[in-house]
Amino acid sequence: MTSSELPDRAHSRPPATVRHADVVVIGAGLAGALTAAILGRAGYGVVLVDVHAVYPPDFRVEKIAGEQVALMRRLGFLDAFAASATRVDEIVNAASGRVLDRTFGEHYSILYGDIVRVARAQIPPSVTFIVGRVADIETSSERQRITMSGGDVIEARLAVLATGQGDVLRQKLGMNRRVVFPKQSLTFGFSVRSDGAAARFPALTYYGEHPRDRIDYLTLLPLGDGLRANLFTFCDHRDRWARAFRDDPKRLLLQVMPGLTTFLPDFDVLGKVQLFMMDLSVVDDHVRDGAVLIGDAFQTSCPAAGTGVSRLLVDVDRLCNVHVPAWLGTPGMGSDKIARFYSDPVKRAADAPCRAVWACAVRLPLRAGVSRPGRAPPGPRIYIVTGATATLASATLMALIGALLLWLGQGTINPIYVLPFAIALLVLPVFALQDYLEGVARSFNWMTLAIAPPFIIRPALIAITMAAVVWLGVRAEAWVAVACTLFATAVATTVQAARLIPRVRRALQRGPRHHRRREWALATMPMAFGDLTLMALGFVDVLLLGLFVSAGEVGIYFAATRIVQFVVFAQYAATAATAQRFSEIWAAGQHATLRTLVRRTARLTNVATAAFGGALLLGAPLLLALFGPDFHASFDVLAILVVGAVLQSVFGPAEDLLNMLGYARTCAAVSLAAVAVATVLCLVLIPLFGTTGAASAMTVALSLRALALSLAARRHLGFGTHVLA
Repeated sequence: MTSSELPDRAHSRPPATVRHADVVVIGAGLAGALTAAILGRAGYGVVLVDVHAVYPPDFRVEKIAGEQVALMRRLGFLDAFAASATRVDEIVNAASGRVLDRTFGEHYSILYGDIVRVARAQIPPSVTFIVGRVADIETSSERQRITMSGGDVIEARLAVLATGQGDVLRQKLGMNRRVVFPKQSLTFGFSVRSDGAAARFPALTYYGEHPRDRIDYLTLLPLGDGLRANLFTFCDHRDRWARAFRDDPKRLLLQVMPGLTTFLPDFDVLGKVQLFMMDLSVVDDHVRDGAVLIGDAFQTSCPAAGTGVSRLLVDVDRLCNVHVPAWLGTPGMGSDKIARFYSDPVKRAADAPCRAVWACAVRLPLRAGVSRPGRAPPGPRIYIVTGATATLASATLMALIGALLLWLGQGTINPIYVLPFAIALLVLPVFALQDYLEGVARSFNWMTLAIAPPFIIRPALIAITMAAVVWLGVRAEAWVAVACTLFATAVATTVQAARLIPRVRRALQRGPRHHRRREWALATMPMAFGDLTLMALGFVDVLLLGLFVSAGEVGIYFAATRIVQFVVFAQYAATAATAQRFSEIWAAGQHATLRTLVRRTARLTNVATAAFGGALLLGAPLLLALFGPDFHASFDVLAILVVGAVLQSVFGPAEDLLNMLGYARTCAAVSLAAVAVATVLCLVLIPLFGTTGAASAMTVALSLRALALSLAARRHLGFGTHVLA
């Protein structure tokens, strides 16, 4: 059946006054057409309703890739779509005029109008297609009644709303569409002609060159004899630049992407520039008798993320192949049945990346970027300033609470530990601020500025300062080690802030204040809790050790834990280099590429960690001698901690992967469990073995944490993260 047959069939079968069916599907775009095709092929009585006999030209998704290909293949539609699309097996990823890497896998370039045309062509003749507008819908736990604008009626056991962002029918059912992020993004689509482009790249993804332009990326995919371009931006449609782009796309594109000429030295934009503005929204009160929402009718997602089609296909797959057969096999169609679809774990996993605002420190400054002349949207500077203020305020509040508890505990806490605890409380706000500065620097891809102060300068200063004070004759006690940490953290943070603030000022202009507190809280609270548990893991051994051994032994142990940070640096470096790429590749639907990157990262990090650990142990006698003769006793502790670091690296970047893909709560829960395990093991092993018992306890607890995170990644994402994956 071709699309041209749909209007003939619709007019040759005029609807009766009352038409009965098992399922009525309202909306014959991609989601509705595929739903009708699958249910019709399964033998159910299906009526499909749409206002258009032939789907009109429209600008939406223009690529099928990643998991979408696998879903299309499983649903039995891939061959039909592939026949009308242009296949690409390699995409060059580039920025600032140079190649970053290449993505390999099945990609299909196809206009959205053709996607819908092919989807409609899969609908079997048994499905009744009615061209018309739905005037009213009434639902119940038994039968659903749909009244057409001409007065005809359709009665069905189930109504499927695949109406996109249309609100009329949802409102009639008492459902509320809540806009989470109005005018979140603006996407442009246009055709390009460039002689010799195919020789320079099979397909191209070119990333924005400056945050202030608010350009995410440009895709150039072969389509027929030319190229199809999609430009994903976070511009406002009222911006002068955005308005002018439609009239002079080539000049304005090269204005914000001058390095693009490396790949397209000469090109022409053909035809009209299309655009699509997206509101991020979700529907509340959606669990109703007899009616279910799929695709964008339930929630929308950022076009740049590329998750919309994946989520739509999961909706269609789970609804048609799992839930509808079960529902129609038993009497009734109450809300209890409908709720099972929305709570389906596979559907929820597909929805989660669209709902969460993960990696907000990487994404939100770009979204809030400064406007072109003529209009200033909410300024990203206020985002950064407010974040720094909130970070300092919350950390200071926690330090004050700790100080209050320390004061209330006078008489019960050994006086020898009061000073180390007090100094540690001073470290907390400074440490928190540096952690925040690292996130800001990483959001701009200033990796040296992000990594060097916390992971090179700070540990080096701790070691140098400890060695210096011991050389000057100060006894190596716990308060001395913590004081050295305070000094090193303060210096490193000052250096980082002094370099970062001018660069941010040059990159971002001022703008009016605008806060999205709820969005901020939803994105950051799970990560904040996870960071708190990680901080607890960093100090639980030292604190508990102080209950059983002398202050001198605690200082020696603490020195070993700081030295081992040189080994862990390989894992930190991998995080800085790959975390953003994880979310970017996942959002683009390139799951095979993501698995390859995770596997490569795990293996390289494991090798680097083992190499750094081996080198550190070889040089440990000389390094420990710098602290004084007593510190030779910490070699066994250092060796155990190094073994622990290597074991953790075996399980790969599972924590980064889960955090960046919206599973921060899982990371936090695993880390909290690790704190409990570490506490129990320390209480058992420290009385028996002293400092080596503490090191052994932390090695076991942290290795189990890494294993649990790897297993969680496999459960949520479907693939392992360890070195043998």
